[in-house]
Amino acid sequence: MSTGLLFKMTAKPGSGKELAHLLVESSKLFDDNPDCLGYVVGEANDVPDVVWVLELWTTRQAHDDAIKAPGVQALVGQAFQIMDGMPEQVELTPVGAKALLS
Repeated sequence: MSTGLLFKMTAKPGSGKELAHLLVESSKLFDDNPDCLGYVVGEANDVPDVVWVLELWTTRQAHDDAIKAPGVQALVGQAFQIMDGMPEQVELTPVGAKALLS
């Protein structure tokens, strides 16, 4: 069964764009991973420096294995340096989807 992960990340003041950029760069590391079904990064329109990430994976284990890769860990480390606290996370069970971005 596929799984979804929704993250809310708050950057330190003025660092939202940089955080979003790092997360987009990290998503590229999953381009060749068939277990990554989707990875969307979005900026909150009404709250400065808040970035949302929606990840869709074949399984939770596939996600957990993928984020252990050294390149991913390096970008995650950079992101944590500009984040204001830990990300909020919700695990979802996808019940429907439509491809929306290229």
